[in-house]
Amino acid sequence: MDSYLEPERFEQARQTPYQPAMEMMIKYFIVPQVQSARQTPALAFLKHMESLRRVNMNQVLEQGTLEKTVNLISSPGFLQLCHPDPLILTRDYEIIRRIERQYFHLLFDEGRGTFVPLDHQEALNMYRSLPEGPRFMLLEDEELCRTMQAAGITAVTPETLESLSPGRSGAVFAPSSILGLEECLDLLSAAIKKLRPGGAIKILERSCAGFPYGTAGYELLLGLLGAGIQMPLCDEPSVLTGTAGGLQRIAPGEMIQADWFTRVRDDQWLLPERRAGQEGIEISEHLHIKPGTKVYDCPCGDARISYQLALCGADVTGMDINPRFVEQAKARFRSLGLSGTFSTGDMRNASYPGGCDLFLNWFNSFGYFSEEENRRHMKTMADCIRPGGILVLEGPNLEHILENTKLKYQENGALAHDEWDSEKRRMNITYPPEKGEEAVVVSIRVYSLEEYKELFAEAGLVFEQVYAEHFRPYTPDAMRIILIARKPE
Repeated sequence: MDSYLEPERFEQARQTPYQPAMEMMIKYFIVPQVQSARQTPALAFLKHMESLRRVNMNQVLEQGTLEKTVNLISSPGFLQLCHPDPLILTRDYEIIRRIERQYFHLLFDEGRGTFVPLDHQEALNMYRSLPEGPRFMLLEDEELCRTMQAAGITAVTPETLESLSPGRSGAVFAPSSILGLEECLDLLSAAIKKLRPGGAIKILERSCAGFPYGTAGYELLLGLLGAGIQMPLCDEPSVLTGTAGGLQRIAPGEMIQADWFTRVRDDQWLLPERRAGQEGIEISEHLHIKPGTKVYDCPCGDARISYQLALCGADVTGMDINPRFVEQAKARFRSLGLSGTFSTGDMRNASYPGGCDLFLNWFNSFGYFSEEENRRHMKTMADCIRPGGILVLEGPNLEHILENTKLKYQENGALAHDEWDSEKRRMNITYPPEKGEEAVVVSIRVYSLEEYKELFAEAGLVFEQVYAEHFRPYTPDAMRIILIARKPE
């Protein structure tokens, strides 16, 4: 019809390259085993997916029983996913598959919210542990809010949450689960929108009580809303356990455990002694370390690298979050008759009055935080350097990772805990739980050479040189990368 009525327009459209406006996927549910089905609490979570357009689960409620899926005909229903970004479509699909593999027995078990009295002291402690800045606490009624407000807390109800100004540094999510799973998940979404990037939200157990799908639903929803799990538990159905179950809002796809650096085993941090000593020698020789050179080794570990610089006469100062490493560094210097200053602290708070000549950030010591926090960390390092001084940063080479890393899968088809996130360029590593403790999750953002140059410039540093391991000429297939940036005079 168009070719007859408007032939010129039709011909123009025919010659225009076709560009799809949307990616679409139909995902049929896969039932792993026969089970009863009276309700669909999972819809309270699924509706928050960016790509969700349609859900057909009528057959589920009509029959009241789910048969094991063996083909499309025996599937109980389907989801239609549509989005212009194929990465979001894939993400949502993977989350649905995760639900099917790990939580399917909970999808049709609503349960009932159970009223748990608010532990006022626990709530106050959680509130005070949030990052400094404007914070708030979400509760279910005005009476509880007035009690907390009397203690100097900004407390709001679901009805007054919308009027709260955005850009908050943190929140305590504490409404009773008796409100219902769907309302609680909707409130969580609204609360997260009030946070600034890097803000933290902590969820009290009373908000999950009585829901078989509750804690899993919170975990999955936070992932959808661009929140990273602060303390996921390895192979456990519950991911929220009191204060330890707090969740930190960070950039999508990043999993950062708030205190992971205090719980990774010591032997996971350090280079082998012989290799560390050799690399210390290489640093000294290549950078022409001489007596009086002010070196700030941060994080320093047990100084198994920087002692070689001290042997050349450098004035070494070191800081590390691990107090055991700091004591070992002091003992090492004493045993060698060397002078050095070592202290315990967070490398994001590093300072060096007067400025150092060389700031040493060696062996996978950059990129563990959110994008914003990593930028602040780079600026902190730059602020420690005197005009004319240099930053030396060593870590994994992104080009080598992209060429050689493959996703690892478990026997059941699920992604293994240790994985490379190609979209966010993060290496996520889970150290298994030991002696009854939670698993330790570490995630490092690996930057490309061009991204490092941008970080340097933003921090006020000028990129000078890049090397491969052992200060060899850099090539894209190098496993390690050494970067040197200078602070302008």
